Amino acid sequence: MKQLLITAAIGLTAAGSMASAEKLKANIWFEPVHIMSKHAYIDWADKLRESSNGRFDFKVFTGGALVPPAASMQGVRDGIVDVGYHAGTYTPGELPITNILSYVAFGAEDAAAAALTITEMSFFNEAMQEEWANNGVIFAGANAGPVVYLMCKEKLTTHDQIKNKRIRMPGGVWATFAEALGATSVSVPSSEIYTNMERGLLACTGNDKTHLRSSSLWDVVNYVIELPMGVYSAGFTWAYNPDFWSGLTAEERGQLLQSNMEAFVTTQIAYANAVEEVSLIAREKGVEFVAPDQSLLNVREGFIANDYGGLRQIAKERFGVENMDPLIEEYRTTYAKWENLLTDIDRNNAAAFQTLVEQEIFSRIDAATYGVN
Repeated sequence: MKQLLITAAIGLTAAGSMASAEKLKANIWFEPVHIMSKHAYIDWADKLRESSNGRFDFKVFTGGALVPPAASMQGVRDGIVDVGYHAGTYTPGELPITNILSYVAFGAEDAAAAALTITEMSFFNEAMQEEWANNGVIFAGANAGPVVYLMCKEKLTTHDQIKNKRIRMPGGVWATFAEALGATSVSVPSSEIYTNMERGLLACTGNDKTHLRSSSLWDVVNYVIELPMGVYSAGFTWAYNPDFWSGLTAEERGQLLQSNMEAFVTTQIAYANAVEEVSLIAREKGVEFVAPDQSLLNVREGFIANDYGGLRQIAKERFGVENMDPLIEEYRTTYAKWENLLTDIDRNNAAAFQTLVEQEIFSRIDAATYGVN
């Protein structure tokens, strides 16, 4: 990474642009125990505080205590917080490209590759950078959750078996895919999935495997149908308030970017390890992980080939984006690149993982000029 980018702010004098005594605010609306909250914010803030000798002292607000989910990007823009997490699906009108690309992520079967794809594009694609700027935030890192699968009461492995079933999907592209399956997509708050599954009001729910533990779904589902349905990767893990960002020195901005990169890697490792651990425990509890029949795989493949259920029309009519082809092609090309690159490293080796991410993404960012008008 360029020396400018990685130089730590340790030892900077009090004449630096950011007052060391200032208590900075960071916001993520997940609960403190959530993997993203813990690794991308709580642990990130602790490590940053130590590495900067207290110059970066972020108070982390979780669970929507300071800013609610739908207003999280606005909270960064307006300076309520200095840095925050935002799920782009809350603001489709403000983040059309981000939301459109979340449809393309349905085809991803490798969560880390998808996370790195959207991170790289968000930093370097001009249209995406313009989108962040129009919303008054400085993008500084993305992420992606694990792959989403169907979790069901019954063993529904064929297309015919799943037709007309009531399925709770996370919304967006997943709801559209439920229609392609011939199922009924049901809107249910995440806090009510367990109860609805327990009462038999839902046949299945679409979630990543960590929810088997975090939402206790392993007590109400009997089967995980391993039909990959992509990842959630819309929005940003970190975006900074422009006034805060421009008030920093290049060295300070470089240290924040370095810290974000390290936290990105630890978050991805934590997600992968959690999926493995939860899957093992779920099997011990009697949950069966079963392969989908070819008929279900055919529906998935046809859905992707058929423009993700009409993505280009959705882009034009709902988001006002006339030509998505270059963005879709860039996403697919970048994703394929990351799939290949990740095969060459041990993903549990944080140092090797960080070296790769630094080389391919963060070494290309000039902290002296990035995000500074």
